[in-house]
Amino acid sequence: MIPPDMVEQVIEENPYLSIEYRVTDEITRKRFQTLLVNLMNTLGEVYGRKANKGKPVGWDEYVASNEESLALLDEAVFDLAHLFADLTSVDGAVVFTGAFELLGFGAMISVGLKGVGTVARALDIEGLQTEQVHSGSFGARHRSAFRFCNAVHEAISIVVSQDLLVRFVKWKEGMVTSPGVPCFGKRSTFHGI
Repeated sequence: MIPPDMVEQVIEENPYLSIEYRVTDEITRKRFQTLLVNLMNTLGEVYGRKANKGKPVGWDEYVASNEESLALLDEAVFDLAHLFADLTSVDGAVVFTGAFELLGFGAMISVGLKGVGTVARALDIEGLQTEQVHSGSFGARHRSAFRFCNAVHEAISIVVSQDLLVRFVKWKEGMVTSPGVPCFGKRSTFHGI
């Protein structure tokens, strides 16, 4: 995930990554954003009609709703999430903005970016306690993410290893940081940074 203000920069030739398959149509790029806004607006309309008397509408109302319009939007979000997951089967990264605008897939992080010798491994869920570890103890996907986050401090990389473990990588307090245990996967519980 890159900051929204970097969209034009990464779509063009840049020193960070090259996107093999770019999403050029703006409506397609912003499909997830559009679905989420429609879903929230529909939820507000549905509960506005039910005389909710100014009570906040949230997750509980969404889950409890049996409105067909919400069910259709929920299914569309689910289908789009599956499409995004399928894009990861193409070699390379899927590139989004922090606002979930899909920029492309099959992206390769530049090998010309400065390598990272050590990373901060988070020892607690907030990443307040860390230990420094040598980046060579990680695989190529992780080291690419380390290089990218080292170059683009506002970026967040989500790395799925070959054994399907998931780690978040982020620049934090002067170092590339990753959780000590995978955030998701067979051998983990959720841990953040």
